[in-house]
Amino acid sequence: MDVLEQHEHVLAKPEPEVQMVGMEDSAVAMVAKPWVRTEHYWSTLWDLNRTIKKRLDAEGIEIPFPQRVVTLRSPEDPAPQINKAGDKTESD
Repeated sequence: MDVLEQHEHVLAKPEPEVQMVGMEDSAVAMVAKPWVRTEHYWSTLWDLNRTIKKRLDAEGIEIPFPQRVVTLRSPEDPAPQINKAGDKTESD
């Protein structure tokens, strides 16, 4: 909200909003809804995206990216044993 309220082209009325719109696999989805004059729409959109990303970085808030662990093994290697906790154990 601070970034929206400080931007020169974001109108005070109607008030800007920031809302959570969903909980994803690797993220909490948020949307910023500022009101601007039509002629300032695109420049404000691009400027706010850049400014919000820089602010998140400055605050130490990382954008999560889905991650996968891939294990490569040769056909001669035995498959790893998985215990009930989901951890790999040593093969006999």
